Amino acid sequence: MNKKSRRKTILYVIAYIMPFLLGLWGYAIEFGEWSLKVVYSSLRLYGINLDLWPGEHNLVLWLAAFLAILVTAAIIIKLVNRLQTLFSNLWCTIIPSRSIQVLGDETYVRLFREHGSRGEKGSSRIVTNEDRLAFRASKTVILGKNRAESLRIYNRINSRLRPDAEVYLHMEQTSDRYRVGRRIIHVFSLSDLIAKLFWRKIWQEHRLLAPQTIVLIGFGSLGQALLRHALQNNVAASADGQLITHRYVIAGPCGEFLKLHQELRHFTSVGEEQPDKDTLIFIESPWEDYELLRSASMIIFCDDSQETNADHLLKLIDHIPGIRPEHTRLYVYMENDLVPQYLSDKMSIEIFPSMETLFSQQVILHSELQTLARNIHQRYQEENPQSPGWDELDYFTIRSNEAQAEHLEVKLAMLGLSRPGTDSRSGWTQEEFRQKVEQFGRETLAKLEHIRWCRFHWLHNWRYDSLPGEDRHKDAQRRLHRHLVPYEQLEEEVKDYDRHSIDSICQIIRYHHQQRGESDHESGQKVQNR
Repeated sequence: MNKKSRRKTILYVIAYIMPFLLGLWGYAIEFGEWSLKVVYSSLRLYGINLDLWPGEHNLVLWLAAFLAILVTAAIIIKLVNRLQTLFSNLWCTIIPSRSIQVLGDETYVRLFREHGSRGEKGSSRIVTNEDRLAFRASKTVILGKNRAESLRIYNRINSRLRPDAEVYLHMEQTSDRYRVGRRIIHVFSLSDLIAKLFWRKIWQEHRLLAPQTIVLIGFGSLGQALLRHALQNNVAASADGQLITHRYVIAGPCGEFLKLHQELRHFTSVGEEQPDKDTLIFIESPWEDYELLRSASMIIFCDDSQETNADHLLKLIDHIPGIRPEHTRLYVYMENDLVPQYLSDKMSIEIFPSMETLFSQQVILHSELQTLARNIHQRYQEENPQSPGWDELDYFTIRSNEAQAEHLEVKLAMLGLSRPGTDSRSGWTQEEFRQKVEQFGRETLAKLEHIRWCRFHWLHNWRYDSLPGEDRHKDAQRRLHRHLVPYEQLEEEVKDYDRHSIDSICQIIRYHHQQRGESDHESGQKVQNR
């Protein structure tokens, strides 16, 4: 027991016995002597029983009586909580597949306990203790405040986990998957999850179907994740089939990002605009160029420190005239209570992320995204029976399928549709989907899918190589791929992969909602075969 826990225990003991000690004193005054009756009556205070109504001036006994009521209530509450914990731990033993153990930072654990089961079918019980029975859960989520804390917790409990447990380990700026014996360890980053949710919400609500100037103020782990997912997913075309490019203005140190992503030149231009490439403009301070800020369609305050974001927001509003709410949308990474009400009334300010969504099982455990990704791979496997099954895929290929699943939101937006159950554009049939695809251009959508696929690989430092003398199309170890070329240079059979991925969108989404157990009425969907 550490010093802090020992001090806490001592304070609890003092609080519990205080009514008894005061009762001894008070009853001794009332009875005029010390006897076993004094001890017995003092103990009965905890049962809210008074053997003798306190004398009008016996303040000690009055105080003991009231404290005894509070202590008794606290003991009852503690016993109820213990019983609930015992029930949850027994649940982990009886139904481990529907049990999740969550450990780590107190705030993160509380948020996951409150929101973890939201939107999930069936009952997944969440336990937040290190009892022996709790370690029977099939999944353990470790939400350390940082990488070091998560690793300390994992190393401490490693030997107590189930051999076949799935472990979800929070480590900033890192995403990966490891298999250790029968155990699978999923490494994830909250910054990465926030970035995915942010751009998904942007496409659902605003649809970036015209060139945008997007300013990111703050370029730590969250800022880098937001830019990475923007470059990867904001791939769309206008109605005439022209690729829509955006200008990203990044205020913050850029050295680390440019060193980590060395193939950006294939689809971005630093400093000056080039055809069919996004433009990256790096500046040291957000206050270097007021005109850039005034021309922005989106300003995202995404420093890792919420207090810094609040400070930058105040500076922007107070010192830079000409920011028009109808033209520029402001997004701030912080909690709602850090934004003064008068600012919310004055400007169009959106706070992100939604804690309810971020700390749900669908997001932390990747359940929704992985289901879509599995369905995408299943469709690919039906056309290519020789390809490996989902459980045999390497982690990069899994992430590639997940990236394709993320981009479904963008493809539907280009077609004027939404995923089932999201808004009024979500009630569509398969025939209506086919008509939309034909109107927009099936070949245009297939080309965009290839561009998105290339960007994903370039962001992970893959390079083109024709691999002469080899009968394979890629070398994963050296990160070389012969299909990292413009769409027009692909062979027809390779283009068919992208065409088929467009054709299968309807079936993938429909099957996804069936797997989640949503009826047409529940999800508001009309997606069906005809």
